[in-house]
Amino acid sequence: MAIVLFSPQTQTFIHNSIVPSSCCYLQPTTHISFSLRTPSTSLITKCQQINHSSSLQPKTTQTQEDGIPIEDVKILVKFKSRHNYIRVLEVSRKADHPFRGSRLLLLDGPGNIHSISFLLKTLTETYFDVFATLPPILPPGPLAILGFGAGSTARILLELYPDAVVHGWELDPSVIEVAREFFNLGKLERENKDRLFIYVGNALNASLKDGFSGIMVDLFSKGSLIPELQDPATWKKMKKCLRKGGRIMVNVGGSCVESENKYRDGKVVMEETLKAMKVVFGKKLFVLNLGNRKDDSTLALTGDLPQPDAWKKVIKKGFLRSYVDMWKPYSGQVRAKSSHLAGTMMHQARHLTKTHIHQARHLIETHMPDVVALGIGQMQANHYMAWDKCVMLQAKAQAKHVHDQTKAWSKMWLSD
Repeated sequence: MAIVLFSPQTQTFIHNSIVPSSCCYLQPTTHISFSLRTPSTSLITKCQQINHSSSLQPKTTQTQEDGIPIEDVKILVKFKSRHNYIRVLEVSRKADHPFRGSRLLLLDGPGNIHSISFLLKTLTETYFDVFATLPPILPPGPLAILGFGAGSTARILLELYPDAVVHGWELDPSVIEVAREFFNLGKLERENKDRLFIYVGNALNASLKDGFSGIMVDLFSKGSLIPELQDPATWKKMKKCLRKGGRIMVNVGGSCVESENKYRDGKVVMEETLKAMKVVFGKKLFVLNLGNRKDDSTLALTGDLPQPDAWKKVIKKGFLRSYVDMWKPYSGQVRAKSSHLAGTMMHQARHLTKTHIHQARHLIETHMPDVVALGIGQMQANHYMAWDKCVMLQAKAQAKHVHDQTKAWSKMWLSD
C-alpha cells in the first residue's frame, strides 16, 4: 500500500544546516539552534529547528531553544528515499544541551524532527511524552500510532505500560529500516513480539477487527500536516475505528512547523485541522499548547476531559503529570467561519458552472464558422452541431458534479 503521508513528529531541527544530497559536509556555522520547550519554563514543541546562527553567545545553562555547537553534531546517514530526505543525526554526550546523547531522525527539506531517542533514558522531554499520558484514560485494548517514524512514541508506551499492545503505521519502508539500524527498533521488536506490530502503508486505512482503544496521530508530509486531516470525513472515519470510550490524541503542530511549501503556514494548517475535528467531536475536543512564544506547538485530545486529580494518579511518571493541567477546551468558532467558507465555495461552484458553459460555447462559436467556411457537407455540419450539444451537456454535467460535491461537503461541514 502507498500513502501520501509519513509521520513527522515535527520539530524543525535543521534549517539550511544540512546541505543538499550532492554535498557530503555541513556548511560552516557556529551553532545549531533549537526551538523546543518543556512543560516548565521552556515548553517543548513538536518543532525543533537547527538554524544557522553566528550571533549566539555561550550560555551557562542551555535549553532546547539554545544552539548546539556544530562540532557536537554528527551525521550518521543521509540519503533520499522514494518519499523522504532521510538524515540521522547524533548529538554528542558532551554537548551542553538537553539533547546531548540523542539521535534524531529528519525526513524533509526544512529539517523537521520525526523521532528522537536517548540511549540511557525513555522520556524525551518533547511532545512525544504527552502521548504517554493517554493510555491511563483509555478502555482496555490495542493502541494505534499513525505516523510511526523511528518509534519514539512506541518505545515510551511499551516501557511505561507492560500490558500495552501497539500497532504502528509508517509510509516509508526506508524509515523503518533506518529505525532498526540506528534507533534500536529491531531490538524493540524482538523484545516485544506479541506487543508491537508495524505496518508499511496508508495510515488512514488503519483498522483492527475490534477497534482501537486509543489512536495517536502524528502525520506530516513535507513539513506540514497532511491535507486529509483538514477534512472532517477523515476524522469521522477514524472515530469509527475506536472502541467504546476510545480517544484520539493528535499532534497538530503550529507555527513551529516549517513546511516545504511556503503557502502551508503551520499555524493556519493547525487551525484548519482543529476546525475539521470540531465538526466531528464538537465540545469533546481539547488542546494542549506547548509553546510560550511565537513558536507554539499544539496537541489535541478527543472525548470528555478526565478529572485532573484522578488522571494524575494513574500516570506512573511524575514528570508526565505536569501535562494534565495544560489541557483546555478548544474554543475555535467553527460554525460561523464554516458558514462563510461554505457560502464562498457555493458561489465558486456556481461561477464554475457558468465558466464551463462559457468555455464550451466559446469553443463551439470559434470553430463552427470554420466548419461552414470549408464547405463541408450538410451531414458533417449536422455532426458538428451534435458535437456542439454534446460539449454543452458535458460542460453542464461537470459543473453540476462540482456544485453537488460542494453542496454535500458544506452540509457535512456545517453539521454537528
